Amino acid sequence: MFKTATVTLLTTALLVGAAPQEAEAKCMARMLRITPPRGARKVPRNVEIVLEAYGHQRDKLAGLLSGAVLVGGGKRVPLELHYQARQSKESYRMAYLLLRSKTPLAAAKRYRLAFARGVKAPASLEYWVRKLKRYEFATGRKLDNAKPATPTLTTSGYYHRRLGCGPAISIDLGYDKLSDDQTPADKLGVLLHVEEKTGQATRRFEVRLATPYQSKKTRLGHGMCSGNFQLVKGARYTIRLSTVDWAGNASAPSKSISVVAK
Repeated sequence: MFKTATVTLLTTALLVGAAPQEAEAKCMARMLRITPPRGARKVPRNVEIVLEAYGHQRDKLAGLLSGAVLVGGGKRVPLELHYQARQSKESYRMAYLLLRSKTPLAAAKRYRLAFARGVKAPASLEYWVRKLKRYEFATGRKLDNAKPATPTLTTSGYYHRRLGCGPAISIDLGYDKLSDDQTPADKLGVLLHVEEKTGQATRRFEVRLATPYQSKKTRLGHGMCSGNFQLVKGARYTIRLSTVDWAGNASAPSKSISVVAK
């Protein structure tokens, strides 16, 4: 079973992960996306919470969430925080974090996110504090240790377009045949298994994307304002795709596709 603490790169985000690139005319100031989404129901008791942040002081989130807990059923459940430092560095103006409960959550309970006791955030973090304090979901009755079905993978190839504040550069991907026993198919995350070959040098890494930017579509790269990765011009990227459920279980990877970043 795939667990994101071992992943080098995670998640996607604003404008690579939120809207078609043709519509990218301006950048919003800040964005915080959390998966499973706020208000989700029948969430697995061994859930992983993925956060992706864009905007001013996004790197302060790790300190804000240190010692965070889930409150539900009259109890405070400690959370393990994983700040994806390498992912954040190699992405394009994004920060990525993961929260995982140290013990399984109780069945059929409503949980909300809370900071460690004594945490006092400065006024400059008010946007992030407000978003995090509103986050809640309800568990189902089961743990989830089953993998999603293996998806198919297609590509429309390399995409490059000059926009107002900078170019959008990505490899656009499509995927299908989605199925999971507990996570809704349209809410499955994505794990890209990537091989980057530049001249004689080859490196391999993984990129976990919390949500697709459109139904059954995702990207490796970035839009005008932000994104999950910065492609190297002239490099050949060989990609396979797995879907990931709310408990962090990853499907077997798809067949590979190969695209050159021109």
